[in-house]
Amino acid sequence: MQAKTIRDRLLDPMQYDSFLESFSAVAPFASSKDYGGTQQRTLLELQDSLNKNTVFETLKDCAEGYPQPCLVVSDLGLIMALNRPAHIAFDLDVSDHIDRCGLEAQDAITISQRVAQSIASEQDGHQTFFCRAYYKDVERPILLAIVPHHDPGFDQRSALVFFIDIGWDEAISRFLARAYNLSQAEQEILELFILGNSLEQITEIRGRSYRTVRTQFYAALGKCGMSSQVDLVREVVAGAMFQSFVPKVANAAKHPHRRELHMLRPGGRSVEVIVSGDPAGAPIFMLSGIGPQKFPPQRTKKFKEAGFCIYSISPPGLGHTDPEPQGKDRIDCLSEDVAAVMDQLGIKATPFVCFASNLLMTARLAAKMPDRMTRIQTWITIPPARFRTKSEAKETPNAISAMGNASMISPAMKKLVTQSSLRAWAILGTRKMAKFQVRSEPAIAEKLLVPDTIDAIDEGFKSAIRQGFTKAVVRDAEEVNSDWFDEANACPVPIWIIHGQQDKTNSIEGLRRFATAFPDKITLEEIADGGGFLHVTHEDLHVDRLAQLTR
Repeated sequence: MQAKTIRDRLLDPMQYDSFLESFSAVAPFASSKDYGGTQQRTLLELQDSLNKNTVFETLKDCAEGYPQPCLVVSDLGLIMALNRPAHIAFDLDVSDHIDRCGLEAQDAITISQRVAQSIASEQDGHQTFFCRAYYKDVERPILLAIVPHHDPGFDQRSALVFFIDIGWDEAISRFLARAYNLSQAEQEILELFILGNSLEQITEIRGRSYRTVRTQFYAALGKCGMSSQVDLVREVVAGAMFQSFVPKVANAAKHPHRRELHMLRPGGRSVEVIVSGDPAGAPIFMLSGIGPQKFPPQRTKKFKEAGFCIYSISPPGLGHTDPEPQGKDRIDCLSEDVAAVMDQLGIKATPFVCFASNLLMTARLAAKMPDRMTRIQTWITIPPARFRTKSEAKETPNAISAMGNASMISPAMKKLVTQSSLRAWAILGTRKMAKFQVRSEPAIAEKLLVPDTIDAIDEGFKSAIRQGFTKAVVRDAEEVNSDWFDEANACPVPIWIIHGQQDKTNSIEGLRRFATAFPDKITLEEIADGGGFLHVTHEDLHVDRLAQLTR
């Protein structure tokens, strides 16, 4: 289905260019909508109800314990509570209206109307109502279970709304592909089918003849030992159960040279530290971020063989690290966390390595603790905005260049495109976003899209947003494309940039201008045959340069 509105384009990363063109012609979105003139009144009533209703906490716990999106919704359609999957999938928050989720009921009424009808129909408190709904942007069905609740002691009525969707997890896709030796085309056709597309629609999406798509579809069923579409659904459900049961055990066995630790800090805060490589070897520190923060198993094995260890620390508000205490500066809190980890390991000073989104934060950290950071090595480097040009940012039409362009137009647009990019990543999955990112660079795609590499990037992203799309997550992503010249100027330690001359997203020309502006601080090493994702495509170079960093 072709996206028609700006909101549709925001949800579809493949339409970023169309979104950018359309956005410049219209006024910014309103921060909220007025649903029937009742928004202000009902918000006050909702808050009053939450302050009084002790049963609300039980409902909230039910929502948070459910693995798919779940909402606690009032009879007027306002969201009283929601779990993290709902926040990520639909970018919703408490006090938003449920109709913002982009679904409509099968009988063409709004979801809020269906919830209100269910609440009004509920008599004994034990009835569950089922409602088939559709995503407006992709016309994909989903089943909703609405469980009304009414505490006789209070006027506020509400319901738990469960989203029941088999969907198509990337891990299930890989599970079937590996188990039955499916080709890439067969895997993608099964994926499109499970997501609700008919064979005719798959024909249009893939630009192939109906006969070809039908042949590939039934060839895939044959390889899987299935004789019908019903068997396929059973297999997907079984795969979902398998994937939900074994990931922790499988992950531990898959990563013998990686450990995840937690340090207790004053006030009960916890700091997450991921250890990759040889714990007895030379230390390298890294700040986790939205970008790469975990490495595939063959890479951590090479770290160990090379005799060094990377300690990746999640900053306040990311991963399993608790946010900074109220009233405390985030970088001050981070510097204390990092110093505590160093002290526990007996490290006086150490080099740091960076990837894109965490270079700015590392430069700020260096200014706070110059005696404990010896050098910064950075990959996938995005220089301060003043060293980039719009023509360079537009060279490759992908998500990163879209955010770069937006940052050079206005802060509001940068925020909007950044948030939509994060949401698209969460909805579409890492493999699809990565495939989109390198669609015009097949040589990079060949190495980037292998399962272990995608799994590592996906783990890092999911870890970064574990606490939801918090202010810390969005701010860190936005600042990647900011003009951080002052922070670079204030950084007291040398910076070693390693960058591919063929990178079409982050132009080498911008990095050259950046290095020229700080000749005594920045060393730029240019890799002639390197493009984007240099640390992925040039694995041995990556390990060698990290080893050099420790000498």
